[in-house]
Amino acid sequence: MSFRDLDDPDSVERFYRHHFIDRWRREGKIQALKNLERYLDGTGDALVFSRDEARSFGPVRDLEVRNRGHFEAREFRGKTNDGDYNDRIKNLKDGESLTYSRHNDAKSDARNFLKQYVGDETDFALAFGRTSMKSTADFTATRNGDKIAIEGTVRHEWKDTYDFHAGQPGAAGAHLLERAGRARKFPVVAVWKQTFAGTVDIGNEGLSNPKIVWRDIGNEWP
Repeated sequence: MSFRDLDDPDSVERFYRHHFIDRWRREGKIQALKNLERYLDGTGDALVFSRDEARSFGPVRDLEVRNRGHFEAREFRGKTNDGDYNDRIKNLKDGESLTYSRHNDAKSDARNFLKQYVGDETDFALAFGRTSMKSTADFTATRNGDKIAIEGTVRHEWKDTYDFHAGQPGAAGAHLLERAGRARKFPVVAVWKQTFAGTVDIGNEGLSNPKIVWRDIGNEWP
C-alpha cells in the first residue's frame, strides 16, 4: 500500500484484511485477528470475556496477581499512602474492627508490551496492547490478640479499549477508516469476584507476615 492509498478507505481496508488478518490467521494469532475484524466491522459493541476466558491470557493473570499482592503488601500491612487509614489499622485495640474499601490498579506498560510481543504472548500484545486492571476490595479487619483477622470480597475489573493511537503503526489508516465509518473502536472488559480471608501478625515493627487465601466466587457479568 502506497502513501497515496491512505486517502482511499477501500485500499486501506483491503490492506488491513489481507495483510494483517490473513497473515495472523496463518501464524495462529487468533485473538489479534478477531479483534481487528471486530474493529473493521464497526459495531463498537463491547467485547466481554468471562473470568476463565480473561485468565486464559497470561498478562491478565499477571495483573490479577499483582493487585492481590498490592493488597497484601500495602492495605493489610498499613503501608498505603493514606496515613489516616494506616494509623487506624495499625492501632486497632483487641476486639476492635475496621471496615474499609480500597482499590489497587495494575497496568501493562510499554516495557510489558515489548516483553509480550517478543516472548510467548505476541497474540495478546497485538490484540490488546497496553492494558490495565482495577481491583476493589471491601473488607473487615479485626484484632484478636497479636493478630489481625482480614476478610472480605474483591472485584477485579479488566478494562481496555481497542483503538489506534497517533504514532502507532497502522494508526493513520485506522483513523481514516474511522472517519469514513468503516471501523470503530470498542471496549474490552471482564469482571469477576473473589473472597479473601487470613491474618496479619502484630509486632514491634508493625504489621507483617500476611497469610491470605483468595477464593473465586461466581463468574457472572457484570
